[in-house]
Amino acid sequence: MAEQLPGWQPGHTRDMEKALRKVNQRRVGEWLRELDMRGQVVFRASAVKVGLLAVGSWIFLVAVGGGLIAMDWSEWVLFSDPSRRASGVVQLVFGILLLGGGLLVFGSAAVLFTFVVPFQSPRTIVTHHEVRYVWGADPHRRPVFAAQWCDVVAVRGILRRRIRLPAMLALCFYVRRSEVSLRRGRPSETRTAVLGQLLTGEVGFLLRDPRPDILAFLLEVHRRSQPCGRRQ
Repeated sequence: MAEQLPGWQPGHTRDMEKALRKVNQRRVGEWLRELDMRGQVVFRASAVKVGLLAVGSWIFLVAVGGGLIAMDWSEWVLFSDPSRRASGVVQLVFGILLLGGGLLVFGSAAVLFTFVVPFQSPRTIVTHHEVRYVWGADPHRRPVFAAQWCDVVAVRGILRRRIRLPAMLALCFYVRRSEVSLRRGRPSETRTAVLGQLLTGEVGFLLRDPRPDILAFLLEVHRRSQPCGRRQ
């Protein structure tokens, strides 16, 4: 069993129990054999998911931009008509801000999923000794998150519900010490948890492989990393 800290409640959550019922044990066994043979297993982002998000972002970006272009430009001169009511001015300003926000959000997403993610290769790397989430060609430089298995207290699957979207199973680590970089491209720093608290880190987003299978694999690697697991 993982080490217990003040305020920590051990055991599987309902979300984890539901996810573990869907596990493909054959795939998990293949990853464990790959870990034993090669020393690491790499979980990459799905090219299909990244492509769909890129296309969807560009579609919404063009739609919002088209909406701006189609507007009556005379309406942009807010005070050209002295008879315009204050409520009309407020609605117009709100509409402009809403369209501008849409351009910013979908423009950023389009650039991210078209020009950044495909070339930065975000991935989670699991070895016998550590787990790390990295962006970029060098897996050992400036990780977004990295922790030694001996510092991992628990691995959890948490079902995150999203408005009008299917719930997503997030895979989280609870650790005593971790190497993190809040901003990719900047040097990483090592953080140590305060007594009674735990640091958290997540497996990379847009995973190509099913999350329940990855969860089962991580739980088994974590079990093996414990003293009692190594003796079995």
